[in-house]
Amino acid sequence: MDIYTLNWTIEVINHFISTGIMSIAFFLSFKTYRISKHKILIFISLTWFTLIFYMFFGGLCYLFLSPLLFRISVSFLVIGALFLTLGLDLFIRYSYDTKKILIVGIIATGIFMTMFDPASVSSTMFPSGMKSLRTANPLFPWTLLLGGFVCLTYVYYCIQIYLKSPKDAKKSALLNLIGGIFFGIVSLSGYAFGLNKIIPGFLVICLSLGALISSISFTLDPRLVRVLLVTSNNAKVKLRGELEDRLILSEERFKNLVETMDEIIYEFDINGNCVYTNQSHERLLGYPIQEFNVIKIEDIIQIEDRGKFSSMMRRVDEGKGTNNLKIRVKSNSGKFITFLLNIAPIINSSNKKSTGFIVLARDIDKMEKSDLRLIRSQKMESIGKLAGGVAHDFNNFLQAILGYTDIMLFDTDENSENYEYIQKIRSAAKNGANITRQLLILSRKQEIELQPININEEILKINTLLKHSIPKMIEIKLELSKDLKTIHGDPTQIQQIIMNLVLNSRDAMPNGGKIIVRTQSTLLDSSFCENNNDLTPGEYCYISISDNGSGMPKEILAHLFEPFYTTKSKDKGTGLGLSIVYNIVKKLNGTIQCYSEFGIGTEFKIYLPSTNAEKLIQNNQTPIKDIPKGSETILLVDDEKSILEYGSKILTKFGYKVLTATSGERGFEMYTKSFSRDKKIDLIILDLIMPGMGGLNCLIKIVSLWDPLAKIIISSGLSMDDEMNNVIKKGAKAFINKPFIAEDLLILIRIVLDTE
Repeated sequence: MDIYTLNWTIEVINHFISTGIMSIAFFLSFKTYRISKHKILIFISLTWFTLIFYMFFGGLCYLFLSPLLFRISVSFLVIGALFLTLGLDLFIRYSYDTKKILIVGIIATGIFMTMFDPASVSSTMFPSGMKSLRTANPLFPWTLLLGGFVCLTYVYYCIQIYLKSPKDAKKSALLNLIGGIFFGIVSLSGYAFGLNKIIPGFLVICLSLGALISSISFTLDPRLVRVLLVTSNNAKVKLRGELEDRLILSEERFKNLVETMDEIIYEFDINGNCVYTNQSHERLLGYPIQEFNVIKIEDIIQIEDRGKFSSMMRRVDEGKGTNNLKIRVKSNSGKFITFLLNIAPIINSSNKKSTGFIVLARDIDKMEKSDLRLIRSQKMESIGKLAGGVAHDFNNFLQAILGYTDIMLFDTDENSENYEYIQKIRSAAKNGANITRQLLILSRKQEIELQPININEEILKINTLLKHSIPKMIEIKLELSKDLKTIHGDPTQIQQIIMNLVLNSRDAMPNGGKIIVRTQSTLLDSSFCENNNDLTPGEYCYISISDNGSGMPKEILAHLFEPFYTTKSKDKGTGLGLSIVYNIVKKLNGTIQCYSEFGIGTEFKIYLPSTNAEKLIQNNQTPIKDIPKGSETILLVDDEKSILEYGSKILTKFGYKVLTATSGERGFEMYTKSFSRDKKIDLIILDLIMPGMGGLNCLIKIVSLWDPLAKIIISSGLSMDDEMNNVIKKGAKAFINKPFIAEDLLILIRIVLDTE
């Protein structure tokens, strides 16, 4: 007999022997089920029953070399795998249901392919294990994966039975474990390492022996079945517990998200009863959540909007939603709030009918106020940039006017008539400088010399002037708190705030009335500051200026602080007063609010952060005749020729040697060349904003690349706090605002030159 015939004979014999062994295993397993009545043994018995047919038809397929019998054999194998899968309830952590369906789907697909797809099995049959299975073409990979998965899972449960069995059942549990090892480990290992080539039919022998040994162990000690059930149930409980924990975590996350929303969320049943609402409902409308079901929705909706609400309810009944529906709802305080509603029906998945609806309600009154504040802020910023640019150019013109009037005053006798005229020109130029200062305040680019000041003192100082500016039929009453704290501010600007607001009240009372100016210290909490984003909780000085004048309608209040907006005639107002007040207050990190009712009166409320610092003592300005002269060399760098001419003449009169340059590039070149000629420049007065390199880059280049000890004064007609601090950090020794008068410039020059 040749080797081929021998292998074929052994393969056939082993299949039929395995069929007999598996039949005994089925009989023992089914007998144990009839005694213990444990359902899991039904599935195990059915598994052994189908494997009997797998081995029997496998033997026939090798006996007759029939591909059809081979397909039938493999079909019973996958049916057996299905029963074992259901019996052991193969729990896969976190994805049990999905993977179980996947396994069942793979088994069903395999059966279909095996029975009805002839291409899945080759027409030529070869005995001896590996080769015969390889004839299964596309059937082979999934069969191998499924078989391995089922075998290893069975081994896992056999291990669990051994570990969890009582001591007196350990021998039976060990026998069961040996059966599981034969069924799962030995069979797969032998298949993987090619033992089928040495012992044809090795796989079916191991499967049948493993099943028989396990069945014997269950028969010897039925308690093993109970341990298997506990293991399976523990897996279910563990999985259920993990899923419940994840569900609780998800619900907590959802609750935290919903309860912190600004929008109100409602869930209603089909009859309109509120099933759920979040905390925003009570916060915005004021109705306690537990009492909301007592109220009918229609009763709190404004009459004009009830038709829209009824129409929405009809759409919900039809299973349709609604977006961006505006409804005005009455709050518990009686105030109507406009909400933007998005409504979606809740559809029953079984009968596709609406069981209720969900409402998302957004307070658009609050949104519109925020949008208006943003638009106003952007408008103020745009106008501020324009005002800043105008002020810069205007300051350069005023600098030339002030400069030449200073030169003329030096050369004019104080007793002459021209001296008086020049002084008037100088005074007019200073007034023009004050106007540009207001424009820079409007643009919020004018630095404020902050110092501790007492608001009450500034009000008392300006009170005398106010009495002369206010008609006698208007009474000004001061209610000033005695314990008012100081603030960090600029005295002139505080007086400007009071003056502008009092004069605004005066214009609202042509027939007389009363103006009340109040001050007090107050503590602002977080709830107040939430509605005023520019404030932080803390102590503030409160200023109130109220009148019983004509008041203002809402359309005027919306534009009140806009620059150049005025309801007065052209000869009575510029529209800058309240804009400047607004920007001064913002610059001082405060806020201003206006409350007005047409025909009743107006009240302005100002909150400025207070401080415990002591009030400073002001120094007097040094007279020009006491300013010492000098002999140093000074370089003037400015793109305005009139400023260069004025500066040269003033500085020359005080003994300085003067050089000029019209650009940063030329100034840098002159400064560096002065070193090689032994004519070092002692001081540079450098304009900040010029074409080309500009003043800042020229400063950086001189200090970083050439002379770190260079003495440089920066001048600018557009002074900014940040810019001033920046140039000082870059190496400038001082900063002077345009337009400046001769005394200020000469004193600053001396201070810089005399400071080592």
